[in-house]
Formats: sequence, structure tokens, C-alpha cells
Amino acid sequence: LYGWAGQKDPVEAVNWFWRAAENGIPTAALELGICIEKGLGVQKDPAKAAVWYKVSADAGCDRAQEKLGSCYLAGVGVEKDLEEAVRWFRLAADQNYFPAMGRLGLAYQRGEGVEKDFVKAADWYKKAAGLGCHTSKTNLAMCYEHGHGVPKDMNRAIQLYREAAEAGNAQAQNNLGFCYERGLGVAQNLHEADRLYRLAAKRDNAQAQASLGSLVEHGLAGNRKDPVAAFKLYAAAARHGDMSGLFKLGRCYENGIGTERDYAAAAKWYKKAAAMKHSFAMANLGNLLLNGVGVQADAVEGVRLLHAAAELGNIKAMELISRCYESGVYLYGVAGSPPGPGAVPPPLAATNGHHPAAGLPQPMPQPQPIPVLEKDLAKARAWYDRAVAAHDRQNAIDQAVAKAAAAGVPAPDDAVAGLANLSLRSQSWR
Repeated sequence: LYGWAGQKDPVEAVNWFWRAAENGIPTAALELGICIEKGLGVQKDPAKAAVWYKVSADAGCDRAQEKLGSCYLAGVGVEKDLEEAVRWFRLAADQNYFPAMGRLGLAYQRGEGVEKDFVKAADWYKKAAGLGCHTSKTNLAMCYEHGHGVPKDMNRAIQLYREAAEAGNAQAQNNLGFCYERGLGVAQNLHEADRLYRLAAKRDNAQAQASLGSLVEHGLAGNRKDPVAAFKLYAAAARHGDMSGLFKLGRCYENGIGTERDYAAAAKWYKKAAAMKHSFAMANLGNLLLNGVGVQADAVEGVRLLHAAAELGNIKAMELISRCYESGVYLYGVAGSPPGPGAVPPPLAATNGHHPAAGLPQPMPQPQPIPVLEKDLAKARAWYDRAVAAHDRQNAIDQAVAKAAAAGVPAPDDAVAGLANLSLRSQSWR
């Protein structure tokens, strides 16, 4: 199949796997299922692949049990069934198959097929990590970083990230890079962050691509400012669905960074990130919708997005929603005829001020303002004050991190807590 004993011949490999599987050899049934799932030497057929995985899993093959559990988890080749997925993961985990242990940890982390339980999730990650699973070691590090199921311990988190990163785990390299970039548990070191992001980005880690893009765009960590290279990194991250990459790509299009300005494209990418609750994307998209830039004006949706982003703590959204309350946001239309989003007063010249049916001079219905957001100076002031307070907190955190970096020590605990609240890092529990 892989050419280890000579020339690759997937078709011949499938023939041999088929014969062995028909003779009751569990590992052959597993390999046959893998070939059918991937279309190696045979037509791709997820349903048939699941059948062979089950043949092997029923015979006790731990790898096949984990594969079959994955099929049920994603609904590939079988009807999606989270509880059945967990059952097969547990059977494989009971045989000390660490990928299945990691899958169980994720199930408890997310509450998929079992009741959400961070303690049990961390326990399964510990078991898998102890058997050499670097993915679970990375997930366990995140547990320690955030205090999920274990006491919060940044030193332990950094140790686990470092072990997994040195073993080549891209997610650990990205997360450790983030810690070095922000001074979380280690002294801030942008050059080390850059090195780690590059290692992870080469392994196609989308979060690292987006973070590296920021360093390149702004000329940090010894990089030459290169907006075109940054744009390409953001585009790569966006292709993988990373919300930070989606937002940054939209920002490039809106501001002409590394590409031509294109407001419609900006709105498109902001919308994708906003759907993932990225507050900056929500704020920027809301602003475009309010002003009808790159999209059809929609004051109702624009205000909704600004409100939602402001409630998530986004300073720009707080400032914008404050301005909205200061002046009020209105739609215009003829009384008794509800306008569509972003409607504007119709020109009187279209009818010369006469009623088109009667042909006689008639008083024309005048456009009436329909409030989307009523003018409210008290609320305007309240949002403005919240924005100022949030800005002051951000400045205090930045100063604490910079002071710690100058002293060559990790950021203080209160700054770390603030960074955790303000950060938009989209960590992946894989």
C-alpha cells in the first residue's frame, strides 16, 4: 500500500487486505476499512468503510474501535450517534489505546455523548499524556492554563506545552508561542513567539498563521513590515476557518492592507468571523451595515451586532453604540408603509408633488422617521463610560506586561487574568 516493500500498488494491497479480512483477521479488516474510507485502491465509500471497521472492532481491535467511534461522532458512513461514539471510544481506551483516551477527554470537555465534566476530561488527558500522546498533553496543558478540571497552574501548563512542542505538536507550538507573545507564565519574548509560530504554521496550524501574520504585518520580532506576506498568512488561516484569520483578512480588505481595498470582500469575511462571536468582526461588520458600505444598509442588524460586540467587551463597539444612542438611529419611510432595512426618503421629484392616480395636486405623504434605536443621552453616556473603563483596563494590562517583559519575568497574575478575558485566541481542543 505504502511502497515499503517495493513499488506502491494500492489496488493489489486492497486485494490482499480483502482476502485476509474475509478470513477473519481483525487488522486486515481495519486496513481495508481505511482504504475504502480514503479511496486508496478502491472506490471511496464511507458506509462500507464503517462496516469493516465494525467487523474489526467487534473482534477487539482497539484502533478499529476508535475509528468506528470517530465515524459515529461525525456521522460519517453511519448515522451520527454521540453516545455510541463514546461507547466505542471507551472500549478502545480500556485497552490503553491513547488516541481513544484523548477522544474521551474531548467528549467530557465538550459534553458530547456524556455529561460535561472537566475533571473527567482532565483525567483522561492525563492518562493519554502519560502514554505519550502529545495531543492530549497539549489539551492537558490548556486545562492547567485555564483551570479546567485541575487547579490553575501556568508553570505546569508551560512545561506540558514545551514537551509537546518539542515533540512536534503544532497546537502546542502555537499555544506556547502565544504565551511568549503575551508573557503568560514566561517572560515575554517576541522572537521566541515568532520561532514557534513559524514551526506551527509550517504544519498548517491556522492559529499560528494568523498570529505570525500580525507579527509580519507590524514588523515585530525582527520581521520586516510586509503587508502582502501578512495578507497571505491571514488568507491561509481563513481558509482553515480560523476566526482570527477570518477577521484579519476582512480588515485587510477594508483598509487595503496587502491587497486592494474591497468593502464587499471585507463584509464577507467579517460575517464569517462574526458568526463565531469574534467581537472585533461583529463591531466592524455592524459599522459597515449601519453605513451601507460594501453591503446593503441594514440599520437593525448593524445595531444588533454593535450591541452584541459591546456586551462581549469590545471597546470599539462600545464607542460606536454610544454614538448611536447619542444621535439615535432611524429608518425613513412613508407612514403606513414599513420601509426595508436602510430605507431612505423617496424623492418627491418622482411624482412632481402630485398624486399619480388622481392627477390633481395632493399633499404628499411625508417620510416619517422610524426609530431603530431611540436617542438616549443617558445610555450614550453609560456606554461611553464603559468604553473608557475598558480602555483604561487594557492600558493597565499592556503596561504591566511591558514592565514584566523589561524585567525578564512573566506577566503578573492580574494581568494574565485580564489577558485571558480580553484575548480572542481560539484554542482548539483536538
